[in-house]
Amino acid sequence: LDAALKRGVSEGFIDESFATELAGVSESSALQRLIPGFTTAKVLANVNYYGSVLFKHAEKFNREVVFTAARELGLHNGMSEEDAFQAGKKAVQTTMFEYAKWNRPAFMRGRKSVFFLFWNYMQHEVATGLAPIP
Repeated sequence: LDAALKRGVSEGFIDESFATELAGVSESSALQRLIPGFTTAKVLANVNYYGSVLFKHAEKFNREVVFTAARELGLHNGMSEEDAFQAGKKAVQTTMFEYAKWNRPAFMRGRKSVFFLFWNYMQHEVATGLAPIP
């Protein structure tokens, strides 16, 4: 399991982390430009950074649990190690989605993407049929 999780991290789907985008917000000046003053901007950057740390760990934990459960279920049902790994990978990608820039609607790209970060998950749920359109 440890080797499979390490491989998943190296392939980028276990620790892909939507929080990478959140960390980008903390490094970005998009929100800082809205509030004048260096001190306020620095505080905002720190709040964004530390807020994203918790989100990152929660998301990584969720990805590990989904991967482990799907992989173990595959092994239990007689799959080879490679097939079970691929089943785990598919389960993570199906339930946690891909947050890369290429996989966002056009209006959620670029500088304005900061304001749509949390819409990505909902958008992917609706697009895959996992959630009804409100």
